[in-house]
Amino acid sequence: MLVDNGSAVNILFASTFKRMNLDEADLKPASFPLYGFTGDHLLPKGTISLPVTLGNLDEVTKVIEFLVVDCPSAFNGILGRPLLRQFKAVTLIYHLKMKFPTPTGIGEVSGSQRASRDCYVKAIQMAYKGKGTARGNHRQAMAISRIDPRPGPAKDNLDPRIQNCPSSGPVEDLTEVLVDPKESSRVLRVG
Repeated sequence: MLVDNGSAVNILFASTFKRMNLDEADLKPASFPLYGFTGDHLLPKGTISLPVTLGNLDEVTKVIEFLVVDCPSAFNGILGRPLLRQFKAVTLIYHLKMKFPTPTGIGEVSGSQRASRDCYVKAIQMAYKGKGTARGNHRQAMAISRIDPRPGPAKDNLDPRIQNCPSSGPVEDLTEVLVDPKESSRVLRVG
């Protein structure tokens, strides 16, 4: 599932709906179109309320409403702001984590950098194989020099460019001042 802080709805893709052996008779009608940020729209097949459980040890279950849409996707669904609000969840995008209150403390759901990258690669492949609706001039929209679908442990990072970025440092010479005479490693750099 894609956790999207920018999505105003929770989405379940029709392919996932079918794999869950849900019945289309259980769908409530949804007559309003769903608009994307590109301005295109599609009509949902309907809405369905499903129990969603978050957490491994500290589980919380709530009934969440999903829009069922029939379009190709590398994801099973999108968890948007309505779910995040209902679970009172906080997302930590950099760490691919979601934290939420439980009766016994704070629950946590963790994502996988590798699975996230694999879904991204699959989405790109779907768009270029004609399975998706790729629009616009992609060379102007995003320049991708290389995608490694299965990075090694040292490269288990969503953005491979991060490893090539020079680290920032001081712009001037710094003077070291000893903070604790007993601990020579404890210094304060002043400049």
